[in-house]
Amino acid sequence: MKVPMEELPVNEDTSFENFGETSRKKHHSARVYTKLSDEQVEKLGLQKWLESGKNVTVNYQLTYPGNFKTFVFTYLDREHELKTMMVTFDKHYKKIDELLVAYDGSPGYTTSTTSSISSNNILIKNFYRSSRQSEFTNISYLIRETGKFEVRKN
Repeated sequence: MKVPMEELPVNEDTSFENFGETSRKKHHSARVYTKLSDEQVEKLGLQKWLESGKNVTVNYQLTYPGNFKTFVFTYLDREHELKTMMVTFDKHYKKIDELLVAYDGSPGYTTSTTSSISSNNILIKNFYRSSRQSEFTNISYLIRETGKFEVRKN
């Protein structure tokens, strides 16, 4: 599986608006979003995503210090939700951990998630909109040398 490397920092904002093929060509990083076969999904331990979703794509790889590999995947969940996950694997591609770094729902949904990923921080930005108000929440994570994601304590 050949996957492009992205240089840190990365803004992860995959959504229905920029996930389509014509939109991808216009994306600032010209991301490829390579579709994985069901066999690849199973070998990587991502088959849980296929229980309610489909079209798992690998977007890019990131480099972090430690004895693990980090990839970003996107998949369509329940036909109306696009989820982008950052996943760490050991050197044998056994999944270590995963973190939701972007989310987009169809127009009827009122939540979205984007993130800013750097070498020492992953800032997850959640947006919730109701008929009366909008609310933003931010959560910071770090990646341990083991490949596990951990919430940063303030």
